[in-house]
Amino acid sequence: MDILKTLIRLKKENKAHTIATVVDTEGSSPASIGQKMVILPDRETIGTVGGGAIEQKAIKDGLEMLKKRRSETKSYNLVPASNEHNDSQEDVGMLCGGKATVYYETVVPRYELYIFGGGHISQALGKLVDKERFKLIIVDNREKFADSSLHPNADKTVRSNYAKFAASFAPAPNSFAVIVTHAHTNDYEVIHNLYKRKLPFQYIGMIGSRDKVSANISHLYKELGKISLDNLYSPIGLKIGGDSPHEIAVSIIAEIQSVIFNKKIKHMKMNYEKI
Repeated sequence: MDILKTLIRLKKENKAHTIATVVDTEGSSPASIGQKMVILPDRETIGTVGGGAIEQKAIKDGLEMLKKRRSETKSYNLVPASNEHNDSQEDVGMLCGGKATVYYETVVPRYELYIFGGGHISQALGKLVDKERFKLIIVDNREKFADSSLHPNADKTVRSNYAKFAASFAPAPNSFAVIVTHAHTNDYEVIHNLYKRKLPFQYIGMIGSRDKVSANISHLYKELGKISLDNLYSPIGLKIGGDSPHEIAVSIIAEIQSVIFNKKIKHMKMNYEKI
């Protein structure tokens, strides 16, 4: 697949990736200057930096760059591994005898995080959001709680009817939604529109007791049929204790982080199939 087309696709899909580019070679090397390889979090690769041991090493290092959200240059000796270590160059276990230098450019787009509701939990959650990782949008139908002064970390605050906003906005792929409005009916209007429109959220969290969640899901099934709710986390958050706005916010941001890094941990979300 053409590298440029791949990069355009990844940008449209808002997916993190690392681009490994051969920027220098010396002596005998399977790598050529200008060769590129795109490395995705699931180890899928497009392109090449020469194949063999250097390519496997580039994949490993590229994934590490992605994990640490870093970009840097690394040089490799294309010789059998030895016990003598050079801080600036690594032996990769090849017999070519040359050298190759690879530049790793890590691309980690900011996720869009929509918080429906501007009350105390929303305000506490906004203070915990990593601005380098998330673009934060707050939505509330009340002028008082859509005030940007209450949400200093927000990129945007919107005063709008919840149903109207949820029926018309266009989130980026792999976005996140947290539903913490001040009324059961508002929560339902939001969740109904998100699933009716099949919007590209990788996480939708909705606050509420198990009875309230059950009622909302039952109503949703009646209106939309037995849709997939794999990305719904409700009741929201991890069961780590505490019931203050700050403590609830901590449990929500921890759950969001577990989804980003695909960690298999116990959530409070219900088994919706039994509703």
